[in-house]
Parts: sequence; C-alpha cells; structure tokens
Amino acid sequence: MRWSAAQRTGAKLGARAQVGEISSGAFSPCLKKNVAMGYVKKSFGKAGTPLKVVVRGRANEATVTKMPFVPNTYFKAPTAAS
Repeated sequence: MRWSAAQRTGAKLGARAQVGEISSGAFSPCLKKNVAMGYVKKSFGKAGTPLKVVVRGRANEATVTKMPFVPNTYFKAPTAAS
C-alpha cells in the first residue's frame, strides 16, 4: 500500500466499515514513500484496489499493491555440489 501518512501496526483499513488491518508499516528509502503490509477481506485484495487507512481518526488514501514493493536485484551464485 502507498499513502502520504505513516501507517503503523493496528491501523484500520476501511473508512466506514473495517475491511482489514495493517500488520506492519514503515518508510521505504528505495521508494521514498511509506509502505505497509496488512490483511484485508478477500474481496478487497486485488492489486489496484483503493482503500482508506484510518490513523488518529483521519482517513488516508491507500492502494493495494503486489509484493515485493521493490524488485529484488541481488544475485546468488550457485554453490558447488558436494
């Protein structure tokens, strides 16, 4: 999910009816944005679905996004067979 305000564990997803909850959130230095992981009802889980995240009584915009948020670019060399 992406939004403008920092989201933390326990933040509610859904402005009127709760459709999920944030399990973890932090600032991403790679994306220069806040990101979070959470659980939502199955009908709200499709990538691109807009949601509201309620923090301190204020609803912020969020969007369901596929993971990983940043593509991995590491290379793991194959190990020699023993």
